[in-house]
Order: sequence, then structure tokens, then C-alpha cells
Amino acid sequence: MDGPSVYKWWHAMWAQVCNLLFPRGCAGCDAPDEVLCAACWALFAQCRERDADSGGGARIWSASIYQGAVRRAILDWKDHDDTELDGPFGRIMVSLLNKTPIPSSCLGHRVLVVPVPSSRASMRRRGRAHTAPLAKSVAGALRGYGVDARPCNALSSSTKARSVQQVSSAQRARRITGHVRVKRDLIGNGDAVLLVDDIVTTGATVRQCVQAFQQAGTKVVGIDDFMMADIAEEVVIVGSNVQAIDAAMYLLAQGKHVQVVTPNAASAIGAGHSFWMKTFTQPNMKALGVRFWPEATVTAVNDGSVTVKTATGIEQEIACGTVVEALDCLPNDSLSTGLSCEVVTVGDAARPFNIGEAICSGNAAARAI
Repeated sequence: MDGPSVYKWWHAMWAQVCNLLFPRGCAGCDAPDEVLCAACWALFAQCRERDADSGGGARIWSASIYQGAVRRAILDWKDHDDTELDGPFGRIMVSLLNKTPIPSSCLGHRVLVVPVPSSRASMRRRGRAHTAPLAKSVAGALRGYGVDARPCNALSSSTKARSVQQVSSAQRARRITGHVRVKRDLIGNGDAVLLVDDIVTTGATVRQCVQAFQQAGTKVVGIDDFMMADIAEEVVIVGSNVQAIDAAMYLLAQGKHVQVVTPNAASAIGAGHSFWMKTFTQPNMKALGVRFWPEATVTAVNDGSVTVKTATGIEQEIACGTVVEALDCLPNDSLSTGLSCEVVTVGDAARPFNIGEAICSGNAAARAI
């Protein structure tokens, strides 16, 4: 046998020895002697669709929602080097592909199946590009449809690693803007791209990837990913301004159970709402089961819960499947500060507040001019 064959043989033998000495459990539920049990596998059988909001019409298809056993399995695969999941997850991605119109839209193109890149720090920590086996499986499935497809690492990222749970949509968008680049020497004229990702949360990363390819003149036919981060039944909103209260009211209308955690005092809850609005909304929210945690902070995001440190210094764990960050916004005045002419800044660009104040500031600015 040649060198690579010997390595594969020893690797397979070592895996069998480890399984005998240290029997494994299902990555999702810890059922004995399973890599991914049938019950957990069934959780990946969805086909959820949404727009990538990239301006190019690209669609995102997901196999599941990032919660519960699905979340545990993904984290075991990503962050704990459970490479035995490469095979099951590759087959799940192929099953998802077969439920979408992607194969038919790829006909007539040479298709590059491109994994969404991880940060360099994440690559060093994991020791590998964990989505590369998925891209290989998807490319193989496309060839079965008669499509000229191959996996290709045509993107690079220079972002710093952050946890999915710890980054808001605005933070994620700012963090990756300008840091995703296309390796143009790997792309031919007329090539199309199918992106493969593990988790779509805010969608900011895939939007940057799609836009990078669009700027390079390459069509993206779709985004195939394991899951999207959906809103769970138990929601914790961090913040207490008008945006936080409006988000809480919206989620209540969707039938969610909502709790509000804020570092501010109880008197500051609903800042930005009128006196009459506060008088109506807060008693109504409490009647619908919302609990407010004033002068409190979220100290940890756990699996199915968050840890809240209260005003008295006591830490308490509360049920939570989704955390919504709605802390005070910062004005975006980058355009006005970069211009050499006189600029009048109004609305949220001057001071994020509410629509009434934005209209008033715009009116006052127009009169002053």
C-alpha cells in the first residue's frame, strides 16, 4: 500500500479500537453506540427557505433550526472535532440539496461549491476547515445530476473569531465588512457558485460572500446550509429602550414567552416612548407574562438558558432559546464626517431615538437652512 492508504488503514483501525474502549453516544442526545441517532437525524429533515437579502436574488435553504439536539450535534462537530459526523452531515446536505431547485439552476454552468470561510483563529483552533467535507459531498451530488461541479476554497476571511451566540447582527455586519475576499485566480469565466455554510444566523456573513462574488462578476445560484437561527419559544431581550419594548410586543404577538433584562433602572424601561405609551404597554406586557429584570446583566449564555446577575448580586438561570440584543444604538455619522462640505445630520444619524424626534429634527434642520 502507498503512504496515504496506510494512513487511512491505521486511522480506521484506531477508530475501531477507540470505539471498543470508549463507546460513544449520539452527538445530539447521547443515545448509546450512535454517531447520530435516527431521532436526531430526523431533526435535520426540514427544508426552510429565505432570501439572502444580498440584492442578487440568492436564496438560502436550511435543513434545521439551531436549537436543542441539533445545536449540540453541530457544536460537537465544529468545536469538539467529532469528525465521525462528517459522513452523516454530508448526507444531510445532499438530502437538502435534492429538495431544492438548485440542481436544475446549475445545469449549463461549471459550478464551484464554495464553503463559507471561517476566521483564521477558528481554523487554528479546530485544526481544519470543517465545512470542506460538506462542500465535497454537495459537489459529488451535483455531478450525479450531470452538473460539472467541484469543491473550491474560493473565499478567504480575515475576520476575528466570535461565538454565534455573542454577536449581534449589527456587530457581525461591521466585523466582516470588507474582510471576505474572492480568490479570483480560482474562478473561470462563466463559473457559477453554490455556497455551503453550517449556520446562518443574521445572514450578514453569507450576504458579504454573495456580494463579494457579485463584484467579481460571478453568479451565486444559492446557499446550502445546515440551519438558520430561528426565534425559539423562550426569548430574553437584553435592553430596555423603545426598540427593546417594541421587539417584546412583537414577539408576544407571535406567542413567544418573553423576559426583559436591562442594566438600567426600572424607571428607564421604555425610554423613547411617551408617558401614555409607557402607561399602556408595560402593565399590558406584565399581564401577558413578561418579567422585567432591571439593574441586571446576562453573564452567560448556556444551552437552553441564560445566567442573569440581578441587582442584589445573585446569579439566576432562566430558560431561554433565543437572546435578542436591543441595547442603546450609536449614531452612524461616518458619511457626514467624511465630507468636506457643510453637512446637517438629523434623525438616527445624529441621535437614535424614535420616529417623532427624527421628524422634528428634520423639520428644524430644514427651517434653519
